[in-house]
Amino acid sequence: MLNRLNIITRLALLLSFNILALSFDKVRNLVVLTLASLVIWALSRPNIDRVKFTLIVVVPTIWSFVLMQGMFYSAEPKTVLLVLVPPSTPVIGWLTGGIYIIYQGLIYGLVQSLRMVSVLLLGLAIAWSSSETEIFKTFIYYLRSIKITIATGIAIKFLDVFVNELRTLKTVLKIHSKYKFFRKLTQIVYVMSTQMIRKSYVVTLAVLSKGLTKVDTKRLERPPLTIVDKAIIVSTLVLASIIAILKILTILFLYGILYIPSLGYLYRWVLDNI
Repeated sequence: MLNRLNIITRLALLLSFNILALSFDKVRNLVVLTLASLVIWALSRPNIDRVKFTLIVVVPTIWSFVLMQGMFYSAEPKTVLLVLVPPSTPVIGWLTGGIYIIYQGLIYGLVQSLRMVSVLLLGLAIAWSSSETEIFKTFIYYLRSIKITIATGIAIKFLDVFVNELRTLKTVLKIHSKYKFFRKLTQIVYVMSTQMIRKSYVVTLAVLSKGLTKVDTKRLERPPLTIVDKAIIVSTLVLASIIAILKILTILFLYGILYIPSLGYLYRWVLDNI
C-alpha cells in the first residue's frame, strides 16, 4: 500500500500523525490512532526480522512508561492498586513514604506510551517502504539543486555519527571525571562540531567532483501525485491542523492567556473529546 503512495504523501501522513499524537489527550483517541498506525504497519508486510525488531522497540516503550508512571505518579487524586514498599519499610520506605502502583499513573503512562508507539509504528512502515533513491530524487526536485541535496544528505549522516560519539563521550566523562564536567564537555563538543563540518565539506566536494553537478535539475520529472495522494495529503494535514489549532486555543484559554467568548462551545468540546 505505502509503496504506491508518493514519498511526499508518506511524509505528510507521518507529520499528521505526529501532530495528532501531540494533540490528543483522551485514551480512546490515542488507541484509535495507534490502531491506524498498526494497520498501516501491517500493510507494509514486514518480514519476521522486522516483526521482532518492532516488538523489541515497542514493548519496552509501553512497559517502561506505564510502570514508571504507575509507581511515581504525583498528581491527585490517587487510587492505590498495589503496595510495593510499605512506608514502614526501613530506609526505602522512610525516604520515599512508600512505593505504590497508582491507577491514574498507569493510565497516564499508557497515554504517553501510545503517543510514541502510534508515530513509531507508522515511521517504521514508511522507512521500510521508502528507498534512498526515491527520497534522493524527491529532494533534488524540490530543492532544485543537486549540490544542496548531496550536502544535506551527507550532513545528516555525519550528524548521526556526531550524536553517537557525543553520547559515548558524555558517558566516559561522567565515569572518569566529574570535575568541571560541563566545561570540558562544551570544549570537546566545539572541537567535534568543527571536525564534523570539515569532514562533511570534504566528502561533499569529493562527491561533487565526480561529475554529479552535470545533472540538469530542470529536466527532472516531478514525482507524480495521483488523486489519492492529493486527497490523503489534504485531508490528513487539514484534519491534524484543525485539531492542533483548537487544542492550542483551549490551552491558551485554560492558562488565562486568551479567551474568545464565541468559542466557548468549542472549548468544552475539545476538553471532552480531544
